[in-house]
Amino acid sequence: MVKRFQVLAVTRDKEYNLTKGTKGSKTLYLTANPNGEAEIVTIFLTQGAKARVKVFDFDFATLEIKGRGAGGNILTRYPVKKIQLKMEGVSTLGGLNIYYDPTVGRLNTDERGNLIGNFLGEDKILVCYKNGDYELTSFELTNRYEAAEVILIQKFDPDHILSAVYFDGGSKTYYVKRFQIETTTVNKKFNFISDHKQSYLKLITSEKEPQISVKFLKGKEEEEMDYDFDLLIDVKGWKALGNKLSSYPVKDVKLIASTKAKKEVKAVEEIETEEEESSEELDVGTTINLSPKKDDEEQLGLF
Repeated sequence: MVKRFQVLAVTRDKEYNLTKGTKGSKTLYLTANPNGEAEIVTIFLTQGAKARVKVFDFDFATLEIKGRGAGGNILTRYPVKKIQLKMEGVSTLGGLNIYYDPTVGRLNTDERGNLIGNFLGEDKILVCYKNGDYELTSFELTNRYEAAEVILIQKFDPDHILSAVYFDGGSKTYYVKRFQIETTTVNKKFNFISDHKQSYLKLITSEKEPQISVKFLKGKEEEEMDYDFDLLIDVKGWKALGNKLSSYPVKDVKLIASTKAKKEVKAVEEIETEEEESSEELDVGTTINLSPKKDDEEQLGLF
């Protein structure tokens, strides 16, 4: 028998039988796929089987997903020697919305924390850390990140251009750089800033047209200016050091919120305002005065 099922409403520390429970029943092949990936397997029958074809493939995508109590479909009536994975499949359930909870540094699908994106199959997560490392990871819910060290976490898009500002501990100077992720290795960290022990990543973004506000000392006076990232530096390799941000001592650097982010904030503020106004409406049991005013009494007398 062959079947696909979801594990729903289970009790912890309780055993469930995947077969019909009859004597001699056993599981020959089992995989657990978080997003319903349906692989293709190769079935090898025993040499003594009377079947003419003793080796054939089976695609799990042809099966519907049912409850764990379902008996399943007949795979073959002949004795099976072994089953091997031939090809990993893609998701048959649609994408998963993955959230990141910065309080615990964990991923989840329960809408806790910030939405990273909708994930399928081989999609990856990009994580950038304060020490200047970046890392590509899977979207497995077992992943754990050092929340205090994460400065950016988002769905990985190889076409995105990353814009970063970092402090070089050797020269005591801020640098800017723009680059694309060129590596594909998963769960390995790559450092994209200077390797001095006092160097650190100040900010990084994947916005299309990012802007930064720079506060620096010009003589004895403090000045503040806004810059477009694409005017400061061209896109280079991820190993490039980048360009100096300013020839003057930099006091602070901030990322200017994009137009999209501002619209989102404004929309949230409008919703909060509407909620506040609606809360001013009369509650059940509120007493109001319906007696007419003096002017109203004179008007009523006309009729």
